[in-house]
Amino acid sequence: MSIVEGKGKWLWSALLLCVWAAVIAIFLRNHGSLTVQQLLDYTPKEPVKAAFAMLGLFCLKSLDFVMHSGVLYAACGVMFPLPIALLLNLIGASIIVTAPYFLGRSLGTPVARRLREKYPKLANIEKLRLGNGFLTAMFLRVASTPLTIASVYMGATGMAFGPYLAGSLTGLIPVMISYAVMGAAADDPTSPAFIAGAGAIAVTTGLSILIYAILLHRQYRRAQRSGT
Repeated sequence: MSIVEGKGKWLWSALLLCVWAAVIAIFLRNHGSLTVQQLLDYTPKEPVKAAFAMLGLFCLKSLDFVMHSGVLYAACGVMFPLPIALLLNLIGASIIVTAPYFLGRSLGTPVARRLREKYPKLANIEKLRLGNGFLTAMFLRVASTPLTIASVYMGATGMAFGPYLAGSLTGLIPVMISYAVMGAAADDPTSPAFIAGAGAIAVTTGLSILIYAILLHRQYRRAQRSGT
């Protein structure tokens, strides 16, 4: 390991420590939880300041902040007109997947190997031989692999950043839009928009499970044919 990589790990550790100290303080104040409403209470009322505050929270999420990313997507839908909310969510999603990717790049192959051992889904998807970084990144997002884990893994395997980012955002867009629509319609959970957003999330989750099962079955059949 080079001196630069060693310093990078120390800087990441120090940054994570500071971030978690702030997060723990907020969670203790809120008795261990943070809802969309509590998030809105912490956010400035001025649109520009609120936008920067949300991007700051996306930065926290990129460092494995335990808040579900859907809470951030929905909060943007509550606070801003839908087109602006979608733009902020797209920028925020880019932030979420970028920082852990470069952390993985600095840690390298040993981390990729340990993650494959701990998370079998990563190894299974790698065996599918999807052909390029874009498809692999997109499928890892669609397959609901934990955001930070998948990002660190793809960085550690040396995947090119351009295809990784494009594939990640493509895989995240359906859920990102659905949560923003739900946030925009949060004042009436019985409205068609809110129901459509919730339904889209359910359908996306179901399809990801189905597609993953089909691809694994194909992988099994391929292994059987090659073994005969």
